[in-house]
Amino acid sequence: MTSSTPAIRTGVRCTNVLEVDWEPADEACSSLRFELTPQSGGTRFNLTHRALTPVAATQYGAGWHTYLEQLAASLTTGSGRGPQWDTRYEELLQAYQTRRP
Repeated sequence: MTSSTPAIRTGVRCTNVLEVDWEPADEACSSLRFELTPQSGGTRFNLTHRALTPVAATQYGAGWHTYLEQLAASLTTGSGRGPQWDTRYEELLQAYQTRRP
């Protein structure tokens, strides 16, 4: 993932879906979809990131995975992103790289 600020175009459908075109300056455009659906006892959050190269999918996959783990920890224990974020990202990046075709 890069540190450049992406150009973002947003589209909202209904009250439970947000779709974003993600266009970092040094990457091809990709698409993000965030969807909330009610389920027994809470809400299901679904994130889809499309139109990524295999390398970008690996990097973003590890990043989203890490951020979502941090979100879950914050929601359940109140602890947010800590210094362990980079370590966890690197662990997951290696795991995602072994899955890449």
